[in-house]
Amino acid sequence: MKTAIIASITAIILLSAAFFTYYSIPHNSPILVSDAIRNAESYKDKTIMVRGIPVLLDRLDTPSGSIGFYALKDESGQIPVVNNAPGFSFFVKDNYNLNSKIAVVGTLGQVCVHGIYNKTSEQWSCDKKELGIVT
Repeated sequence: MKTAIIASITAIILLSAAFFTYYSIPHNSPILVSDAIRNAESYKDKTIMVRGIPVLLDRLDTPSGSIGFYALKDESGQIPVVNNAPGFSFFVKDNYNLNSKIAVVGTLGQVCVHGIYNKTSEQWSCDKKELGIVT
């Protein structure tokens, strides 16, 4: 009897933890790229999901390796995507995931879509920004 009560309480605790974990994670439905761009003010500071095919916008070669500037393209348009590292794309490898449909979750903001490498200072800087998704 005592074992059954402990097992029941343990099961309730585990189910409650699973329920809480599942519902605490944002579950977003993908939106169209054109909707994200057209309604940028509505999506500002909110987590969104966009699904599409990665497209290489530009590539910057540095002694440390290549930096890829990518966009995500769907049937309605394309939008640049980068991670939180200053200017670095989340697709650093050449041709990573190209021609494969993926989903990206992030917030709308200004992102770097083109950079310049200064050989003298061995630094790169962003010279073109656009509205994009920051992951």
